[in-house]
Amino acid sequence: MLEWLVLAYRKMCIREWAVVWLSFLAINLVSLDLGMLIGIGVAALNFILNYIQAPVMIQDYSRDARDILEPLVVSRNLGSIAHFEFHGYLFFASVVQLIEGVQKGVYVHKCSNTSDKQKYLPVCALSHNITVECLDGSPAPNSNILPTELVVMDFTHVSGMDATAARGAFLILKKYCGNQGISILFVNVLPKIRKLLLKNEVTSKESFYDTMNAALEFCESHLSNGR
Repeated sequence: MLEWLVLAYRKMCIREWAVVWLSFLAINLVSLDLGMLIGIGVAALNFILNYIQAPVMIQDYSRDARDILEPLVVSRNLGSIAHFEFHGYLFFASVVQLIEGVQKGVYVHKCSNTSDKQKYLPVCALSHNITVECLDGSPAPNSNILPTELVVMDFTHVSGMDATAARGAFLILKKYCGNQGISILFVNVLPKIRKLLLKNEVTSKESFYDTMNAALEFCESHLSNGR
């Protein structure tokens, strides 16, 4: 109880933390059922306020982004670099789509030994024909594709995010990629979203880049030094 009412403040926005407190007070001041309904109503109101405060127009879209119908996750593969563009407001209902979208676009070494073929284990070394699979264990679209070494997450078109998405999606993806030795870079993240990611220990300050060019320059340098 102490963790949710007090310590959770460090990992939530003030408004989300207020929702937790209001829900707790409602349940204790009235009946359990009515208190839960009040809590749901307050949470829905908070979501609506966050959503309507998000910008409705984002200028300077790239040509590629304009040509796409802008789904929640846009994935591109640049050799050993997996590039993802996120769009819109990321919240609890986006978690599954975020995780599935990223896992399908990240490729890892596929162990030949069936006893080692488990999801999210460290990369195993293969002496001949290195085959790859998606991070979720499903077959890769191309057997000759390079394993992913770096993941670049572009937040240019993200208008907002709640704590559920930060912990339920990006913290999990950090662990999955970390188990494979894959680093994640974050590009053009709004200050409030950056603060939320740091609060939930999703990443460190060094992983944020203001522009895509800066992130790609780091990737190029990292890959060159690794060869």
